[in-house]
Amino acid sequence: MDRIFSVYAWRGDAPEIDRRVLLELPALPYELRGALDRLRADSGIPLYAQIEEYFHFPFLSKSLYGRQKLCELNGLAQRLAGLNLEEAAAFQGLVKMGLPGLLRSYAAGSCLSGDGHSRGQPDSGAASGDVT
Repeated sequence: MDRIFSVYAWRGDAPEIDRRVLLELPALPYELRGALDRLRADSGIPLYAQIEEYFHFPFLSKSLYGRQKLCELNGLAQRLAGLNLEEAAAFQGLVKMGLPGLLRSYAAGSCLSGDGHSRGQPDSGAASGDVT
């Protein structure tokens, strides 16, 4: 699977450097689970991510700035990785049109629970740059 973003993720209350994770998205389930474990996602404290590098879709930098929800970014990256050339071109056109809610509809991924099954996002805290 093609990597779409490189993100730097952290827990909202943990400025310590050892609680920060660099992750390429879309992450495989075990990669995401490892990052969530390292960030202690089950603590109920919001998780944030900031895109460090765009491997594809650099035009998204105007829409995805600041803090983002880690699981939403992974869901978006999963969807984008599956687009063919025509779909990617159409997606770029839609983003440039500024359709409200477009990126949120593409970011419908979820995080994993401890048993490997998908569940709702543990990073439910609001962030200034949430996927819109």
